[in-house]
Amino acid sequence: MTELTRRCVHCGGDIAENGEVCTVCEMPVSDEAARLAKGPGELNISTATREVQTEIERRAAKLRAWGEAVGPMPVDVPVLPSWAGATVRYDDDPGPWLELVRDLERIGTRRISEMLSVTERKLRARVARLEAYSMDSHREREEIDQAVHAADTGDIATALDGFRRIDKVVAVKEQQLDQARGDLEHMVTLVTDMEALTLQPPERGELLGPRLEELLRHGDLHGLHSELTSIRTRTEAALHEELPSLVSRLGDRLLLERARGNRVDRDVTELARAARAIARNRMEDAMNHLRRIGSTYGGIVGLLGPHSPGSNGPRAAPRGASRTA
Repeated sequence: MTELTRRCVHCGGDIAENGEVCTVCEMPVSDEAARLAKGPGELNISTATREVQTEIERRAAKLRAWGEAVGPMPVDVPVLPSWAGATVRYDDDPGPWLELVRDLERIGTRRISEMLSVTERKLRARVARLEAYSMDSHREREEIDQAVHAADTGDIATALDGFRRIDKVVAVKEQQLDQARGDLEHMVTLVTDMEALTLQPPERGELLGPRLEELLRHGDLHGLHSELTSIRTRTEAALHEELPSLVSRLGDRLLLERARGNRVDRDVTELARAARAIARNRMEDAMNHLRRIGSTYGGIVGLLGPHSPGSNGPRAAPRGASRTA
C-alpha cells in the first residue's frame, strides 16, 4: 500500500486505485466521495474530536441496547447504522453526527415512553383482573410503579426490563386462572350433559357451578383443583356404571321404533359409535354421540319416556305424531 491511499467516507475502508465500489461496505465511490489520508491508525485527530466521537459511540450503543431490550414490544427504536459508525471514526468534524444521534435518542425516548404508557395501562388492567379473583398481585403493582419511575427518570433500559419481567409473571398467573376457569366450565358442562342424558351425576349442575365458582372467586386455585379432581373421579365412576345400561335401553327402544316402521338408521349409527367409545374408555365421546340420538323425539328423554331413570319431564311426542295416539 502506498503512503497515500484513497479511503471510503462511509466506512473508512481502503479503495483500490481505480475502484468505483468500496470493498468493505460496497458503497459506490467517486473522486469527490473519496479522500486522501495516511495509513490506518495514523490519522491526526484532535482530542476534542475524539471526545465527540466517544460521545457518539456511547449514545449509539445506548440506542442499540434499547432496541435489544424492547424485544417483542410493539415499538421501533431508531439506531445509528453500522456504516455511519465507521464513518464517524474517520471524520475530522463529527459534530453533525452527534446532533443526529441526539435526535435519534430523542425520537427513541419518545416512542418508548408512549409505548410504556400503553403497556402500563394494560398491565394494571390485567393485574386488576387477577385481584378480582383474590389472587395476590401486590408485588406486581409495586414493580409497575418502579418501572414507571425508571422511565420518568430516563432510565429506559431498566424500565423496559421491568415491564418485560412483570408481563411474564402476570402471564403465568393469567394462564393458571384461565386453566382453572376452563376446567370448571368443562366439569359443569359434563355434569349438565349427564343430566340431559338421564344419568345421575354425583352433584347437580345447578348446585355444582356456583360452589366451584365461589372457590375460583376467592382465588383458592388449589382447593378448586382438589375439588375438581374429586368430582371427576366420582363422575367417571358414575359414567362407567350407567352408560352401558343407557346404551342397552336405547338399543331396545330403537329396535322397537324400527319395528314400528320409523327410520332410526342415524340414531342406530350414533348408538354404535357410543358403544365403541365406551369400549375404548372414552366416556365423554360416548356422551357426545348419545346426545345426537332421538332428535325427532325431543332427545333421549322423549325417546325413552317420562319415567326413564333421571328424566325430569314429560315425554315429547315425535314430530308429526298425535299426542293422544
